Amino acid sequence: MGRGTTSDIVYFEQLGRALAVRGNTKESYEYYEKYSEEQLKNLCTLRDIRVKDGATKEDLIQKLIALVVIDLTNNFDYIKELENNLKVILKEYYEKGLSNHREIKLKDAFFDIEIENQDLFAMLEYISSRFIKIWDEIYEYAKKYYEHHGNLEVPARFKTNDGFTRDDNGIINLGFWVFTQRRTCNPESERGQKFLEIGMRFENKRIFHSWDEMYKYAKIYYEHYGNLEVPRLFKTNDGYTMDKNGTINLGRWIFTQRRTCNPESERGQKLLAIEMRFENKKSTFSWDEMYEYAKKYYEHYGNLEVPARFKTNDGFTRDDNGTVNLGTWIITQRQYCNLESEHGQKLSQIGMIWNVKSNKEEVENICISNNIDIKINKVIIKHISVQELKSKIAYLSSLNIPVVDNEGNLHEIFNMSSPDMKKKYGLSLAELITEYYIKERSM
Repeated sequence: MGRGTTSDIVYFEQLGRALAVRGNTKESYEYYEKYSEEQLKNLCTLRDIRVKDGATKEDLIQKLIALVVIDLTNNFDYIKELENNLKVILKEYYEKGLSNHREIKLKDAFFDIEIENQDLFAMLEYISSRFIKIWDEIYEYAKKYYEHHGNLEVPARFKTNDGFTRDDNGIINLGFWVFTQRRTCNPESERGQKFLEIGMRFENKRIFHSWDEMYKYAKIYYEHYGNLEVPRLFKTNDGYTMDKNGTINLGRWIFTQRRTCNPESERGQKLLAIEMRFENKKSTFSWDEMYEYAKKYYEHYGNLEVPARFKTNDGFTRDDNGTVNLGTWIITQRQYCNLESEHGQKLSQIGMIWNVKSNKEEVENICISNNIDIKINKVIIKHISVQELKSKIAYLSSLNIPVVDNEGNLHEIFNMSSPDMKKKYGLSLAELITEYYIKERSM
């Protein structure tokens, strides 16, 4: 829709061509055809697609695969008149049965044509303000990365949803953004000064220290403090004096060595000589003990969405001085624990969500397939894991118990804690997931 015109005929032709360019409509149509009419209505509701009363299944599918047509030209003085004319023509066309002789692309007269440049200057102003807002929003993610990692050395392909946790499916491409800012932002500008506050380096080459050089600084730290419990954000220039502008990021290096260095290797032995500990957590808690705290959290809150900085002494009460750093432990398990391992299966049994984005998408698909109204049950749907949802549906189905009541609300079992389920139905959540999800997947 990039050609300006004041002609009804030319404009209608342009609109027809725009509607005809519809991509893989055959594949899309076949994909949606497998859903029931009710499921298609739910999809339209989720996507805020307006549907007429009495719409047929084909109407619903056409709505779902239809393109949005945006006029980008100077037609705004004529657009409403043309739009109304087209609606009248369509209505007459169908009433006279002429559509039987010639296929047309518009299926009904209930549509709107968007106008993007009625006021070009205002539109450009909006775009400019939006870019400024986007910059400020992503800068906040960069701040979170710095506060968590102690630097702004973001890997080029680092994507995230929270600013510090890597997620290859994340929507914030922080690595590419920081790389671009390093090349284009003036350090003397207002934005440049904001970057300098969070440790941005504007030189293209990273200051590189060899492993042996870093080891010497670690040794100096050990000789001064008597241990290698280096704070994560510890930077220095001499090995023992903390300097937030220091060029030696010793805290990050020690953290990395704990995760990547083999204690049996030559380097590992050198680190052991200065009392390096290789377990990732400075904690006396075993995996099984931490798991028990995670279970208590789940039984109290009904999910394992533990805040990153959540510390506790009992598993569910937040205490910033607590000895159990449950939030970090859950993040670590989500990143490094194998779902198919014994540990992974134990966490799955208490509703662990391994990937928030894919879990949300799969939960919505399960709801659509089982005629569960997502809006009515949005509180439960927002926090439930795929394995818990599937297990409870399978369990109720095995007993011929409806998953939802007459008003569309999910069965009471979806709101129950594991102990309550055990008391009323004789199965804990762990037993339910093992029986109706894990065993089913292994068959």
